[in-house]
Amino acid sequence: MKNNLNGKCDLLIIGSSMALNNVDSNELSLRFPGDAIINTASWGMSIEESELMLKKIILLCKPKTIILFTNYLDFTKTWGKEISWDRFERYLQGSYIESLYSRGFDLLYLVEDMKNLSIKTKDRRTYTSLAFDTTGTVNFDCNQFKIDPQRWDGYKFHLSPSNIRPDALNSISSIAEIANNTHSQLAVVTTPMRPVAEASLNPNVLAELWDSVKIRVENKNGIYIHMTGNDGFSDELFADFIHLNECGAKKLTENITTRIPGHS
Repeated sequence: MKNNLNGKCDLLIIGSSMALNNVDSNELSLRFPGDAIINTASWGMSIEESELMLKKIILLCKPKTIILFTNYLDFTKTWGKEISWDRFERYLQGSYIESLYSRGFDLLYLVEDMKNLSIKTKDRRTYTSLAFDTTGTVNFDCNQFKIDPQRWDGYKFHLSPSNIRPDALNSISSIAEIANNTHSQLAVVTTPMRPVAEASLNPNVLAELWDSVKIRVENKNGIYIHMTGNDGFSDELFADFIHLNECGAKKLTENITTRIPGHS
């Protein structure tokens, strides 16, 4: 992100792993030729954290388009990740990473994180892949991905009825307002789950949630796009119950880009 921003983020992607893994940057490049595409998504990023990320990034560049990829879990769960926003901001503005790491040094975390790092940056067959493309996107291999049965059927454990977090919905409103105030075109995309996973949830709860998101986004001139597993996303397009593989990401991106205005 630090190397690629350089004052330009014509198309800015934000969100959790729904945005990190579920988008095809090549398809975006075809729709938005010549645009600088930056993906700031990361594992376990809550919608509130995506809002904070946007506030930091928008000081450094002015996106023409902002796309937030999100899903049901983003509104019901948090993953306990901690981000030092002051250090993040200083790093993007030019501070050396060594000095910032020294202020929050955690040897055990660093040792664990560095294990097999060279493999992670190349291997697209595992969930912990760090094989970033030039935009900051990571796509999972379509044919040789190592599917974990527990993650494949993870909807049985993670999609139990949960209360929608008001803070997450408030952050949707805030993101929409930021985009509107900066004259950026916002698109909020609900990504598909495996059809069996979506069928496990109360349709009335889902409808109420997505209606609320749609209203908040469209009230600020944004675009809301809701994709489900029943929109042609069969099991072979998934890496687990909620993450698409590269083939699924391509299909999703092809679907949404026709609904997002291009840049003149």
